Amino acid sequence: MGNAFAGPSRTSLSPTKLPPTKPAPRAALAPTASNPSVFDLAAPAEGRLGLKQYGILPPSRPRPGQQRPCLPSEIAAILRNPTEAGRYAFRLADSGEAFGIRHALAELHRRGAMHVDEAWVRNHWVLILWKLAAYVQAQAYNAGWSVSVEEACEKWWNFETALKQLLYRYEREVNLAQRSVLKRVHEHDSSSALPMVLLVMAIRSPQEGEASRGPTLDLTDGWYRIIAQLDEPLSRAVGRGKIRAGQKLALQGARL
Repeated sequence: MGNAFAGPSRTSLSPTKLPPTKPAPRAALAPTASNPSVFDLAAPAEGRLGLKQYGILPPSRPRPGQQRPCLPSEIAAILRNPTEAGRYAFRLADSGEAFGIRHALAELHRRGAMHVDEAWVRNHWVLILWKLAAYVQAQAYNAGWSVSVEEACEKWWNFETALKQLLYRYEREVNLAQRSVLKRVHEHDSSSALPMVLLVMAIRSPQEGEASRGPTLDLTDGWYRIIAQLDEPLSRAVGRGKIRAGQKLALQGARL
């Protein structure tokens, strides 16, 4: 994954409507019977494992005579276009029932996470599944080639893992009021000119009749997304392939 730096006042961030949390998390909500804690954030006694300990490393080139294993079609599709995750539902092995966004919302409510709606779940579902798909690819393609695609999918690509990620985000964002940088910018509690590191989700070419506007970028901080309109130098960098989906951009001085 590459990195690039965008200098001051070169990027314009176009706000999009964020899924609401109810109430807006300006202050932490103390755990109560009506608003319980839904995820234990305490570190385990043995300490937390990093991605390297899980075998999640940048994909390596195959050795001579080796071929990379094929990823499941749904994972490959989400890696190519993360928004496809919004339509994906996990199929349970025992019953064959499909569990997607609406089932995740119902399960959140059942466990006491009552202050979010389907739009909130959909936003995070897309980003979580994109991340989990990347975990499967990275673990299956790592330098040791010791984990099969099936083993990686069994660990990461399932409804329960996605649900745990949603519960974690609810605990951080709603119960503890720990909002991501884009959430704070959207809610006008932080300046868009602040230094921030965002990931390029997608590059959008101008539509017919909009060539003068140049390309736009879909950027994310991992929790929320925003559209970035570029100035001429950055547009040329996109055209030359210097900025690609999957890269991180260090931004400063962006305008909202």
